Amino acid sequence: MRRNFIFISSMVAFGLLAGCSSKTSGGILDCDPGLDQCGETCVNLQTDENHCGACGYACGQGVDCVAGVCDNECPAGTEMCDGSCVDTVSDPENCGSCGTTCSGQAAYCFEGGCVDQCPQGYVDCDFACVDLSSDMLNCGQCGEACPTNGECVSGVCQCDPSLVNCGDVCADLSTDVDNCGDCGNECGGAGECVSGICQCPAGATECGGECVDLLSDNNNCGDCGVRCGPYGSCVSGVCECDVGADQCGNRCQDITSNPDFCGDCDTRCSNDQYCTDSACECRPGLLFCAAAGGCVDPLSDPANCGGCDLPCGGTMPVCNAGVCAHQCPGGLDECNNACVDTDTNPLHCGDCGNVCDNDEVCVQGGCEKYRAAPLCDQCPCDQCEGNDACCEFPGDPSMLICVGGGEGCPQ
Repeated sequence: MRRNFIFISSMVAFGLLAGCSSKTSGGILDCDPGLDQCGETCVNLQTDENHCGACGYACGQGVDCVAGVCDNECPAGTEMCDGSCVDTVSDPENCGSCGTTCSGQAAYCFEGGCVDQCPQGYVDCDFACVDLSSDMLNCGQCGEACPTNGECVSGVCQCDPSLVNCGDVCADLSTDVDNCGDCGNECGGAGECVSGICQCPAGATECGGECVDLLSDNNNCGDCGVRCGPYGSCVSGVCECDVGADQCGNRCQDITSNPDFCGDCDTRCSNDQYCTDSACECRPGLLFCAAAGGCVDPLSDPANCGGCDLPCGGTMPVCNAGVCAHQCPGGLDECNNACVDTDTNPLHCGDCGNVCDNDEVCVQGGCEKYRAAPLCDQCPCDQCEGNDACCEFPGDPSMLICVGGGEGCPQ
């Protein structure tokens, strides 16, 4: 669906594409204002028939999603059965009444009763005996449904002369917010259609195809795209960040556990660190060694085996479990004399020397994006949406994170 807004005051026209212009990073999407992540895509929970009001909540066949609620209005001559609009006169799964199924020798449904075959003049549309000249769900051919407020005349879907056939509805293009000026042209949340032109009501501003209140909208606070949440709220057009958060760029960021904004907006943790209690520390299991210039793994680093500046060499060149050894045991990979599990080690993830970024963890040999979930105290966690997994940070059970990629939690 496309959304076009025209501000009457300036008479300047512009087009806006619906959907999302989001960047994917390990399964976690940065959705545009007004959209939410459901699985691997950004959707509008107010209008999406497969995610109506919440991810995965699908409206039935022939049912629209309006303002986040499935619209249960069915076309004339049909009724709602288990979430879908059906014709109980001919539906073999709901023949005569909801849930009455035709089967066996009487597998066809005709005039609300199960029969052994369709009578002459009626067409078999998947065991439904229908009159293609007048059937609202099979008009002219099987599966051709007419608009909810239309009718089937001589096998052709027709609308009132003042309305236009827009597929699922006969629409008044001058006032319909979902078909304003043209079929499929949505005015967006809170938008109005006036004489076929989308515009926002007084006190609202168009942002990304939605009419919003810049004084209170958490995703457009004071200006389009200024996001306060989930770590702040919009008050009189200004983001007021929660305790433990700070305004970094155009949004409130968690500075207690975000490796890109650790303690303040300008501190970024290195790849061998994580952010805990607003400070960059070595990832759990790693040790800071000044001579090495950073954090090392004392369990596998041959130059710091068991502790800083304890090198392996000679006939015992490799480091395994913090002890110098002749060779790495089975089940571990040797990476420059370091005995590591490349399925879990963030310094050798999937391959020797492949270091995960500061906002990634190693999951089954792949670096996957994560984000901290400081608002949650246990899993499952509402901050982790779609395919994100709620997990403990490796080695730190006190810190919960949302891990993208759909591969589960790091071990």
